[in-house]
Amino acid sequence: VLVEFPIVEDSVVGKKADAVYGLVTTSIGGPLLQFSTPQSAVLLDAVIKFALEDGEVHSKGDVAGRYDLPVGWHMVSEPTVLSKTSGEGTYVLLLATFVPPPEEEGIDHVGVAKDGISLRTQLLVLDGDSLDDGPVAKVDLPSHVNYGLHSLFVEWERIKD
Repeated sequence: VLVEFPIVEDSVVGKKADAVYGLVTTSIGGPLLQFSTPQSAVLLDAVIKFALEDGEVHSKGDVAGRYDLPVGWHMVSEPTVLSKTSGEGTYVLLLATFVPPPEEEGIDHVGVAKDGISLRTQLLVLDGDSLDDGPVAKVDLPSHVNYGLHSLFVEWERIKD
């Protein structure tokens, strides 16, 4: 499995972590003509969790969970991992954009990038302990997000002043 953007939850950075999340690279040189730049890049269409410690269910190095996006959807940013407010477990936030397949009839793929027709983006919230179950929440964004965005979650208390 080829993985990009490995990340752990902020509270364990520099400490021993029991798992790491990353995005699965499924293609290099993908259908990014729609975006003009880059002309080609890696396609990221799954998030994966690897066990870093031996546990009751998984051994060190095992895939401890995976969520594959539906066909035509691709991650446009690295994952963001947050602690649940209960303090037990994590959420994984992802930004994914739908890009119509090149073979879809009636779509001018160069025009799509210029006016945003057919492109749409969702914020996906996944339970980090059960990635295989898919999103626990989806939020449609008002416009699409281009490939290459870097994400960061900042708590409201840190930015409200």
